[in-house]
Amino acid sequence: MREYYPVLVIAGILGLLSAAFLFAYFSIRGKKEEIGFDRHMKDSELIRRLLRYAKPYWKRYILIFALMMVAALFDIVPPLIIGDVEEVIKGAFELREVFWRVALYMGVVMVALLAMYL
Repeated sequence: MREYYPVLVIAGILGLLSAAFLFAYFSIRGKKEEIGFDRHMKDSELIRRLLRYAKPYWKRYILIFALMMVAALFDIVPPLIIGDVEEVIKGAFELREVFWRVALYMGVVMVALLAMYL
């Protein structure tokens, strides 16, 4: 159970922050005019106007989304490879297997860095 404590602490902090932001939103939602809220446009209209500006660049947005997904995927894989290296070291230790997995790890990290850079 102790290995889950850091995760539980982080989740608790994120939960408290989310609750604070939700409370702040719901407390001012009906009082926009009283606090000097100057925007007269609905959110949907604002998003629609912003999407019109982005429309000529839709291919770039799809490319950026794909690169973000690759970067996220390749950020998940390295801990799995490290766990596999630990199992090889604990079990039948073969230096060739360790080198192969370390090279795979370096390749995955390089692809992730390249995707994040792009």
